[in-house]
Amino acid sequence: MRDISPWTSPYMADELKSITTGRSTDWQDLMYKNSSITDHNISVYGGTQGGSTFSLGGGYYNETTVLPGQDFTRYSLRATIDTRIGKRIKIGLNTLNTLGLTKVLKMR
Repeated sequence: MRDISPWTSPYMADELKSITTGRSTDWQDLMYKNSSITDHNISVYGGTQGGSTFSLGGGYYNETTVLPGQDFTRYSLRATIDTRIGKRIKIGLNTLNTLGLTKVLKMR
């Protein structure tokens, strides 16, 4: 790449020694790592017969990337409450809250 780039400085002594001995650096091996995804959820629900119902759930999601410093984590909480008033009216409340955290590697 150096031979075809607009880089105008000559090769350094260490670079010339590496070229003549055939030694090189596998940058992908140095930078990349194994990645994984973790996703956990739990829910509880219940209610009364013909009346009110509820549900409550929580979740955890974590994703690591192949490049260091770009991981993502999310926490979530969900709640639902429904109640019947008479035969024709049903009132409910739903909420979904999430907190997402992204880790980005800062270059100096």
